[in-house]
Amino acid sequence: MKYLKVERKWALVIALILTLAAVVQITSMDLSAGARDIGKIIGTFVIPGAFYFIAFAPKSDDEK
Repeated sequence: MKYLKVERKWALVIALILTLAAVVQITSMDLSAGARDIGKIIGTFVIPGAFYFIAFAPKSDDEK
């Protein structure tokens, strides 16, 4: 099994902060508006997901 190595610590910190903020936002959100709230929910988790991807993506040879 290949283990993930954190390549960019700053991106991991931002992802963790945004994930905690997403959980707080989802728990306090009123989900009665329908499709508009579905977009908010997706956006709430896609943005931290992008930072997780940046944190664990391997660095290119130029960045090392």
